[in-house]
Amino acid sequence: MPDLEAALKTAITCEQGIRDLYNQATTESSDAAGRRVFTLLAEDEQSHVDYLEFKLRQWQAEGRLTLSDFKATPVDRERVEQELARLSATLERDDRGVEQQMLSKALAMEIETRGLYERLVGDFDDEAAALFERFLEIESGHVDVVQSQLDYLSQTGYWLGYKEFGLEGE
Repeated sequence: MPDLEAALKTAITCEQGIRDLYNQATTESSDAAGRRVFTLLAEDEQSHVDYLEFKLRQWQAEGRLTLSDFKATPVDRERVEQELARLSATLERDDRGVEQQMLSKALAMEIETRGLYERLVGDFDDEAAALFERFLEIESGHVDVVQSQLDYLSQTGYWLGYKEFGLEGE
């Protein structure tokens, strides 16, 4: 059986890294809407850290994991998308560099974290698998939100990584 304590600590470290990146983006973004988006995402990641730390303490103290108190919820996607629309509307194409750079880093980290949760779901059963499955759903949602905004800002004709249309009849 895999080490649940080590898995929880690894998940906490990943969530802290993403949170820290969003906090950095909050301070570096030149746009108020961008700062609001990154703040929402940082707060969401902090709620993940808090919950995983709570579960780690429970495991260390009781040697068991329960999910009856599961409170981690996905980021309010509608609210984030509204803020992203405001951000996109206010940024001139040349001013999108910092936001695109941060979103690119965030996307890589979100994909990595999603991969971690995919592995952990397969490594555990019962409550631990259910815990990691829920975080897998949440991180998959984050990947979609970040990818959609990155696609919009880049204006390459892609949406969620898929080409929307082509001028060559594709």
